[in-house]
Amino acid sequence: MISLLAAAPIEARFVLEVGALPVAELRISVQGDRYFYDATHFLEEGPREHHVELALGKGPLPEVLALLRRPRPGCREVLEERSRTPETLCVEAAEGNEVTGTIAGEAFVASYDAEARLTGITVGSAHWAAAARPVSPPIESPFVRGVKVPAGELVLEPAVAGARWLTRTPVGTGEADSVGRVRCLVLARGESARQPGSMVSVGLVIEDGRAYPHAWVTAANGMASDPSVLPDDPVLATRRYLELPRAVSGGFFLRFFDGAVRLKAK
Repeated sequence: MISLLAAAPIEARFVLEVGALPVAELRISVQGDRYFYDATHFLEEGPREHHVELALGKGPLPEVLALLRRPRPGCREVLEERSRTPETLCVEAAEGNEVTGTIAGEAFVASYDAEARLTGITVGSAHWAAAARPVSPPIESPFVRGVKVPAGELVLEPAVAGARWLTRTPVGTGEADSVGRVRCLVLARGESARQPGSMVSVGLVIEDGRAYPHAWVTAANGMASDPSVLPDDPVLATRRYLELPRAVSGGFFLRFFDGAVRLKAK
């Protein structure tokens, strides 16, 4: 199996969602006998990227690689990429295009297309969904460094159903001991948990001519707050927020940073 995998280049790309919120992009590739695993977090205030390179043929298959093609029933040892620890992957049932089993004792459900390629997998509250096309990441990742956008009023091209510009800038609710040191998604989840009826909102924030993935909180009364910004931060006077439907936001981020969707001057 390893020799077959190493015979031709392999590329795959996934969006990771946890609790229905987009968290990261995952890129998998095989070149010769080398396996590459790269993850870039969407909602970071600073670079947060993970790169793993492994040699194939010198131990168990990497976990994600073992699942890229529809696996046969049974149990096998695999290597968890980021911790580089061995785990047991067990395929217990396969019905239609769905495969079920366990990874390190935790149940998973995976789906495959007609050509036996992985299209999605759910483990606990985490879900990986295959992206439309794998692409090589740029040297400077726009996921953490933003994308340049024009000045003035902006519109999405093509339009994205449900996307909306906030008409009122969120109130800064951040605290000095967490702003700049804790991810915006973590802060938004914490604030939302303390506010009954509120929800975590995700989208883009426009700042200094660049667009960044961002998370904030929308209260039950529709008012928004941003716990990643201090209450008196002057940046709030110039920031603009574009909210996206959570169900499509992860895929949107990939298309936006690939250039398939863009913000243009109105």
